[in-house]
This record gives sequence, C-alpha cells and structure tokens, in this order.
Amino acid sequence: LDGIWRFIPASEVAADPPKLGWAYIKVPGDWQIRRGKSSAFVSRGGGPQWDLYDGASVALAWYERQAPIPEKWRGSKISLRIDRVCTDAMVYVNGGRCGSVSWPWGSVDITPAVTPGKTAQIRLLVAAVADSEKVGQFWQNAFSRVSYTSARLATRGLTGSVFLESRSSEAHMTDVF
Repeated sequence: LDGIWRFIPASEVAADPPKLGWAYIKVPGDWQIRRGKSSAFVSRGGGPQWDLYDGASVALAWYERQAPIPEKWRGSKISLRIDRVCTDAMVYVNGGRCGSVSWPWGSVDITPAVTPGKTAQIRLLVAAVADSEKVGQFWQNAFSRVSYTSARLATRGLTGSVFLESRSSEAHMTDVF
C-alpha cells in the first residue's frame, strides 16, 4: 500500500477523523518537514490544523486509503502489516477498530472487517510520542562518563512500507522464543 495516502493532523484521540482539511502524503514518509530534506507531502490541506503547521510538534495524525481486497483471498486470513511506525498506530478498517501496531513494526488481522472482491477503507491513527525515559549517552567505553538527555523522535508517522497480506487460515506459528 505504499504510495499516496490522505493525511490530517489530529488534536485528540477520536473514533473518526475530521471531514475537511485533508492533505496528501507519501508512504513511507515522515510528516516532519526539515530544512534540506525533501518533504513527504504531495499537497497540504486547509483549515486551522494547517495554520503554522510544525510536524515536529504534531503528536497525532490520521492516514486514510482505499484498498481493493482480491477476490482470490476469500477463505484466507487477511492482515495489514506496517514495517515501520513512529511510534504507534490504531488500525480501523471500514469504520471498525481492528487492533494496533506499536513501534517499530507489526501486523493486525483485518479478516472480519473486509470482504474479498470489494474495496476496504483503511484508516490509521498514528501517535508519535517519545519515550518518557531519559536516554543515556556513553563516551566510548567509559561507563563513568554517561550523560542523560530527554528522548527525541527523529521521524514521525508511517516511515516504513505498509502491506496487505493473505495467508492460509490453517494452523500457523506467529512467534518463537
């Protein structure tokens, strides 16, 4: 599902995004705009959430995209996989919440929310929140010279690829440890 998605900053966690003011952004991409780097934005939206937009201070944003579900996937488990999210995403498909993905990656089973042969509306509410812990910085191998600073996010948003996947609904392993 890499490509152009609709995008809008959010001010609070809500079940539905705003109706107006959407922009278009490339996925994978970063919603921060930095000097000297090309922007992931294809076009900016309109409205109060875009006045004085500063991506480094945006903590929540909606992504939206339509995705066709192949008919040949009927009878299979269907999941949405995010290869890199900075830092968390709640996954909504066709208006229903399906699950969440936490940094750095993960997948969500969306089988109950989709119909093979039809197009699904995929919405992701992405939160970009730095860890509240302090980050230690070591000078070479000297443990006695450690300085601590607040954690910062270098990127925000869907910074890795996003996929729809299909697999047999038979027994399978999801993790080994």
